[in-house]
Amino acid sequence: MAERTTSSTTLRPELGNSNRVAGLVLAAGHSSRMGKPKLLLPWEGLPLLEHVIQTLLASRAEAIWVVISRERPFLTPPPERPHIHFVYTPDPGGGLSHSLQTGLSAIPDAFDAAAIVLADQPGLQTQLVDRIIKEALTPPACATRPIFKHGGHSVPGHPFVLMRSAFALAAHLKGDQGARAIFDDDPAALRECVVDGLAPPDVDTPADYSALLKTRRNASTLPFGRIEESGPNSS
Repeated sequence: MAERTTSSTTLRPELGNSNRVAGLVLAAGHSSRMGKPKLLLPWEGLPLLEHVIQTLLASRAEAIWVVISRERPFLTPPPERPHIHFVYTPDPGGGLSHSLQTGLSAIPDAFDAAAIVLADQPGLQTQLVDRIIKEALTPPACATRPIFKHGGHSVPGHPFVLMRSAFALAAHLKGDQGARAIFDDDPAALRECVVDGLAPPDVDTPADYSALLKTRRNASTLPFGRIEESGPNSS
């Protein structure tokens, strides 16, 4: 299932002895197209953000950092969930790049990589997160992401696993540039893994939310985020 690139000559992955991975949820958006805080909208009894957090909690990620805006002070982790850390971005208007920089800088040095996900993709599945983490670590790549293939189309998506050796490069990003832009000049450092199916959809608008409400989270009914066990050519 995975298509791997050769190692980069300018960016090289560095993996510590622990293979520890942090989850990083980017959740500082303004929800302007939704017209209200979308991450608190319910789906199957839970807020959208909680679905994403639970997906990461069930994955190989040992702890989770959630980047939120100070405009959302009601989003705080309860004390009984010590593995979840909320980080406030000082400049929510700085775009996706600023949220990414804020989150990466908060992750302790003990972690070797970050599995970056978007808070408005509640259909993300733990199986997918774990598979991309595994592909990122064996052997290590500077960054790894899924490429969703469906109906003749290929769409890049999340989780985007970034090794610590590339964290500092995120400081050069601006506006709504995401982690992918780090590798614009060095695409060979980015490993891409093919996934059959649709990417988990973003929930940005009332129409997106209405469509989500017509689905169930059960993996057997979701057409997105499927990933098969690796075959003989996947490693």
